[in-house]
Amino acid sequence: MKKISLIILGIFLINFISAIPICVDLNAPSPPILSSEITGTDVTLTWTESTDIPDCSGIDYYEIARDEIIIDEQITILTYMDVELPYGTYSYIVYAVDKAGHKTPSNEVNAPLESPFVQPDTDTSSSGRSPSGRTNPQIDDGILLTQGSSFTPNASFEGDEEIETFDAPPNIFSRITGAVIGTLGTGGTIVVSIFILGILGSVVTISMMKKRRKN
Repeated sequence: MKKISLIILGIFLINFISAIPICVDLNAPSPPILSSEITGTDVTLTWTESTDIPDCSGIDYYEIARDEIIIDEQITILTYMDVELPYGTYSYIVYAVDKAGHKTPSNEVNAPLESPFVQPDTDTSSSGRSPSGRTNPQIDDGILLTQGSSFTPNASFEGDEEIETFDAPPNIFSRITGAVIGTLGTGGTIVVSIFILGILGSVVTISMMKKRRKN
């Protein structure tokens, strides 16, 4: 009788223990696939749902990391919005965390936020043209010239329209002076100037003497 009772008790215990769910989770969740969308200074993150094996554990929540720093956790949906960010480039990673505490990172995405007020490149090429393709004004003998030695008073650009120009009158005195200085040098120019002044002085003196004789 005792043997029968023990057998019945053993069968009951076996059935009771087998009915208790036993889950040993040694695996990390599958990595979520992350993507981003930029609107002004806001970044919207979306990712695919992670899976966990065995199913008795399951995904508990998600964590959001910006530039390798956790900025939010306990996220139970598959989207997140990071708003009102300063201009710059940010990197994001989403971590899937299961109920056993295992954590799996997603792929990393970059979100560049560019300011609409960035100044364009103003470097000019050796041809004397600006980035817009217009000719840069140049200065020659104190006269504003455009390419082709043409003179434009009150020069201004309106869109990409070409401004009508006309040839500037040559500055004869400055060109002669430049030619003399280029040929004789500064010292030679001074000697020639003194010589010319002496001749002019002699002419003036002779004229005054003639006027006195007539009187």
